[in-house]
Amino acid sequence: MKTKDYFKIIGFVLVVIGFLGGALFSVKETEGVVWQYYILSMIVGVSGLVMIRLAYRSEALASETVDVNMSTLVDTLSKVVKHLSELIQRRDSLNINALPDELDKLFPDDLMSFADARKTLAHLHGLQAYAEVMSPFAAGERYLNRVWSAASDGYAEEAKTYLERAHAQFVDALNKIDAMSGSGEKE
Repeated sequence: MKTKDYFKIIGFVLVVIGFLGGALFSVKETEGVVWQYYILSMIVGVSGLVMIRLAYRSEALASETVDVNMSTLVDTLSKVVKHLSELIQRRDSLNINALPDELDKLFPDDLMSFADARKTLAHLHGLQAYAEVMSPFAAGERYLNRVWSAASDGYAEEAKTYLERAHAQFVDALNKIDAMSGSGEKE
């Protein structure tokens, strides 16, 4: 077991002790709260929360986690862009009724993997860089949802239009991540 794991366990124990103690001391006396013990219990609980947060932050900043997560971000966005490019190339021959199922097969795993790894952006490059990538990513996701809805309702032209818009947003997010890692632009 790693030191970070011990900090997490100790942190969770302190949170439980602190908040249970706070609950106990808030009802122990019928005439009022014993504030010294209550405040001490809350300090213990908050200390546990701080330990847990520091352990998770340390884990998120570990070099192997950062490398894997950055690789995941680039790989998953590249797959999304590739799949969208392929759909756009064959947009005129797409079976609009089958498109929602196709979207459900192509995108959820990559989008979920990206979402799981996204915090690395903020840790490595700051909140501004995180926002610059997540804004087009979120727009791309919304556009994909719009494609799904339009295709489900039989609006082929709207679905095709939003395929292109989603593609543009994901390309923008990918280019911003590539610029952060210094690997150039993609289309």
